[in-house]
Amino acid sequence: MKPILSLLFVFILSTTVSFSQPSAKKEVAKDRKLIEKIGPDFDWEAFDIISVVSIDSIKPETLQGFWKAYNGFFRFNGIANTMKLTQPLTVEFIGDKVKRSVTSALEAFTINRNQITSNDGKDVGIINMITNNLLIITWKNDANFTRYYYEK
Repeated sequence: MKPILSLLFVFILSTTVSFSQPSAKKEVAKDRKLIEKIGPDFDWEAFDIISVVSIDSIKPETLQGFWKAYNGFFRFNGIANTMKLTQPLTVEFIGDKVKRSVTSALEAFTINRNQITSNDGKDVGIINMITNNLLIITWKNDANFTRYYYEK
């Protein structure tokens, strides 16, 4: 009887964890449907409340590590579309510094709620979601947006 209860407990725990940690594929599919439906008016700056960290609790420690993105969306000049990358785009957070690619230098950044800003003010990223294995960031440049679904 105990082995059956143990197995049942492991099953329940694993299904709970899988539902509480959205995968990049699920999030990409959900956002793709929204972008196809509403186009460039998609809310690029929205913060998803299913994040494991609240919008007011985001700190550099929350983002630490090396993240890779194979999927993205963009809005340029009023046109929205999707990207599937064969080579991943990366972002790496080390302390209070960030590297936006494998070859770039570490740059200092600040966080205000869900907004990442480079100290020179050139790069602005809006964190849309954070889980243990998924980090969605929309990088903003004037009226243009590029959203990446980074995974650990």
